[in-house]
Amino acid sequence: MQLQRNPVIQLYTKNKPVSSNQSIYKISPLSTFASEQLQFNSNVTKAIHDNQRHAQHISSILSEQSYALSKVNETQAEHTLLTANKWKHIEEQWQDTRNKLQDQDLLLDKLLTKLQLSTTLQNEYKNSIIQELSRYDEKVTNLSKRQHTSFQSLEEKIMEIENAQKTLTTKNCDQDTTQQAIIDQLTHQDIAFAELTRSITKHVVDSETITEKLLEQKQLNEELQAKLLLQEMFHQTILEKMEKQDALLHKLSRQIDHIKSVIFERFSFIVDKIDIFKQKNNTFTKEKEGVK
Repeated sequence: MQLQRNPVIQLYTKNKPVSSNQSIYKISPLSTFASEQLQFNSNVTKAIHDNQRHAQHISSILSEQSYALSKVNETQAEHTLLTANKWKHIEEQWQDTRNKLQDQDLLLDKLLTKLQLSTTLQNEYKNSIIQELSRYDEKVTNLSKRQHTSFQSLEEKIMEIENAQKTLTTKNCDQDTTQQAIIDQLTHQDIAFAELTRSITKHVVDSETITEKLLEQKQLNEELQAKLLLQEMFHQTILEKMEKQDALLHKLSRQIDHIKSVIFERFSFIVDKIDIFKQKNNTFTKEKEGVK
């Protein structure tokens, strides 16, 4: 503000001209100095009031900026606390899930070990059954061969009996010879029938043995079928558990993606708030510089 010259100095240097609005009488220098001093004091008071209003305006702007900054700080603190709690909850869920997965892995390892052991035992049992069946087939083949040989022997003996009967018929002319032949033939027939009876008895015993072996084999086959059915159910249970494990992992992945999206939205919200605060701060700085 430009200061006025001292009226006292003007009093001794030069008389002020009288304006048309002033009285025709000459105004005294002290009266002029007093009026000018009052005007100067009024201007100073007005400037002080203007500066006070400007200071109040600046104070209100600073108060608003402080309030906005405190709100941003509170929001950021709440978001930091919420984010910390979220991450803590996520870490707890992840640790829990990790422990569950480790337990599931141990259980699956045990199940796979049991499955491998069971498969090995089943293979050994199958191999033993196959070997037993091979030995049994060999025995049955040998028995069949012996039975076939016995039947051939019986047929040969029957043919001999028939030939003897024919010979007996041709020799009926000589009674003595015929009787002797009949006696010989009857004796031979008794021997042949005795051998035939022994062969039939042996064949019956072999047939009973084969029947018992077949029954044993049938029982072994039923036991093997039951064990195979149980093994199939065991495999099905393992597959169902593995499917449940895959479903659990998929669900955990979806939850983690959801939490990531929520954190990203919160972070974007904080960034927007910070940008708004920076814009307001820049605006306030520009206004302050303009006032200066």
